[in-house]
Amino acid sequence: MAMRMSDIAKLAGVAESTVSRAFSHPEKLRKETLERIMSIVRMYDYRPNAMAQAIARRHYALVSFLLYNKSRPFWGSTFYGPALDGFMERAKVRGHHVVLGATGIQNDFFEESFINDSIDGAVLASRDPDPIIKVFKKRGIPIVLFQNETSLENVGMVTNDDYNGMMQIMKHLIEEKGYEDIAFFSNRLSHVSNMQRYFAYVDALRQHGLRPYTNEELPEYKLYSTYDPNPTILARYERKDIPRFGTPFVVTSGRPNRVENDMLKLLPLRKMPRAIVCATDSIAIGVCRALQQKGFRIPQDVAVTGYDDMEMAAFFTPSLTTVHVDSFQMGAESMDLLQKYIDDPEHPSQCICLADELVIRESS
Repeated sequence: MAMRMSDIAKLAGVAESTVSRAFSHPEKLRKETLERIMSIVRMYDYRPNAMAQAIARRHYALVSFLLYNKSRPFWGSTFYGPALDGFMERAKVRGHHVVLGATGIQNDFFEESFINDSIDGAVLASRDPDPIIKVFKKRGIPIVLFQNETSLENVGMVTNDDYNGMMQIMKHLIEEKGYEDIAFFSNRLSHVSNMQRYFAYVDALRQHGLRPYTNEELPEYKLYSTYDPNPTILARYERKDIPRFGTPFVVTSGRPNRVENDMLKLLPLRKMPRAIVCATDSIAIGVCRALQQKGFRIPQDVAVTGYDDMEMAAFFTPSLTTVHVDSFQMGAESMDLLQKYIDDPEHPSQCICLADELVIRESS
């Protein structure tokens, strides 16, 4: 026998109207209540009547998650995969169907007819979002920006707190471990997350009266490539550009094998840092592999930290100290925020920033 909304309510110990609200306006429920209801929904694979909800709202019940000007793999990445899971789960309980779009080509504005004519709104992940946001606004399609920010009006934004997450790492290394000579390894610093993580690295050293790692053996890497830093984020940190602080190591690719190869060309350096702070887990794993090949012990000789808490971070040897980014919850929050703009396209710009959590493991 199929589960009904009244059955879900009884199991959750709430009123049927509360269950209905979990599907239509989950942001109005207490977090504990929503999680209890959703766990039962998942357990019994309960599905609300999507068509009835769509008709009631006078929408097509079609929303989209778009990756614009991104690199492959798109949905198979350790970050966007969970984000899509969260988005789709929340879209399902709200009665929406999901259309996916991904492109690595600039100025490819998703001009398929189903997007032109039918979708109620879209979540967009892009390194350069403003051009496509303007195109979608002309089409009258509400949009929420994922892991980026814009100064354009009536746009939702869902981000994670990269700055304070990196501050947690730096506090751990400096105050708890006593490390002073700390290097920063990243791919392009104009990436919205890398930039904020780098700013936190710079600010933390200054706050503790420490100098940045500097090494004349390292080339003066370009801090960013063809994409300029986001001016909205620069302005928030009262900066006009990204400062060159010490000798940041900036690789052309964040893939572990590319990082490993770049590191092996340089090691061993005469002046090694005591700790290496990496902008991502992928970079950290490439750094660790290169260090291990050259006989360095981690963390006894050089401590290494990552960021994102990708699945393999816990199973790498040594397990990686990192910062957990809840991309699943970011995806869910993106759908909830998108609903506000579907219901009211003139809803003021709003940014939801989720906290990141330090995860201490063996590598530090």
